[in-house]
Amino acid sequence: MRPHALRHGGMPREHGRIRENKYARAPGTFLGLLFLFSAKDATPVAMINDGLLQHMPVGGGAGLGVKYLSRPDSSVVGMIGSGGMARAYLDAFCHVRSIKKIKIWSPNTANAQAYAREVAERHGVESQIASSARDAVRGMDIVSCCTSTNEPVFLNEWLEPGMHVTNLTSSEFQPSLPQMVDVAVRAGEATPRLERLSEEAEYFRAGFLGYVAGTPEERALVPKLTLSANVVNMPHLVDLLTGRAQGRTADDQTTFFLNVGAIGVQFEGVAAAVYHKAREQGLGSEIPTDWFLQDIRD
Repeated sequence: MRPHALRHGGMPREHGRIRENKYARAPGTFLGLLFLFSAKDATPVAMINDGLLQHMPVGGGAGLGVKYLSRPDSSVVGMIGSGGMARAYLDAFCHVRSIKKIKIWSPNTANAQAYAREVAERHGVESQIASSARDAVRGMDIVSCCTSTNEPVFLNEWLEPGMHVTNLTSSEFQPSLPQMVDVAVRAGEATPRLERLSEEAEYFRAGFLGYVAGTPEERALVPKLTLSANVVNMPHLVDLLTGRAQGRTADDQTTFFLNVGAIGVQFEGVAAAVYHKAREQGLGSEIPTDWFLQDIRD
């Protein structure tokens, strides 16, 4: 067994106050699109808003982590966050485990209360509002972080024997968490790992590779999140399922599922299912395919 606690000083009393805020055109308006192409002839098939759709494959990934890494008798969830992803994650958890209780903490109390009422009715579970992130995870079988934070909201010292932890972004946990748990598995690879990078290229949030133009001084202003070697080299879910990596072998082990990176064609699969359902129900607007085709080769 690895140690289940780590002294950590100098942290603020509440964590996750530094958050990522993004919008298109104006606050409260967002833009996310999925483009679906035919595998038969490469023509565009659909353009779908991903506001709700994106939650499904990501939440499903977290659900797979719970299915294969949490204790089979896990029944209580500590949820940090109360947005759309928190809803999708709990939906997935309830499909693979008999969840009876959830404890929620969010810096937005009104959102947390609305979430608690909704999930209690939707899943028939007992739901409580926690007084802090620490309170939300104490004594829980499954801990889920679903936030827009740019700093840790779950601390290593909060680990308890038998606990399973999952996340939404790589900034929600301390970099050493994978070393503190008994079993750590990641969903998949977020982006190609290159041995050499140009001066303008860097790995940013969640380990995604990006190119930043501008002067060295301007590029230095862009926040970076360089993943540690223990995250980069973490076994993938496919390694666990094929037996190349070992999962939980005892009820008192701690496990961590890094829900960052691709698991096969998860987004394409969900988008295709939504597309076919929409066609069956006569939903959506037809756009001429010829609008997107041309007689000039790239």
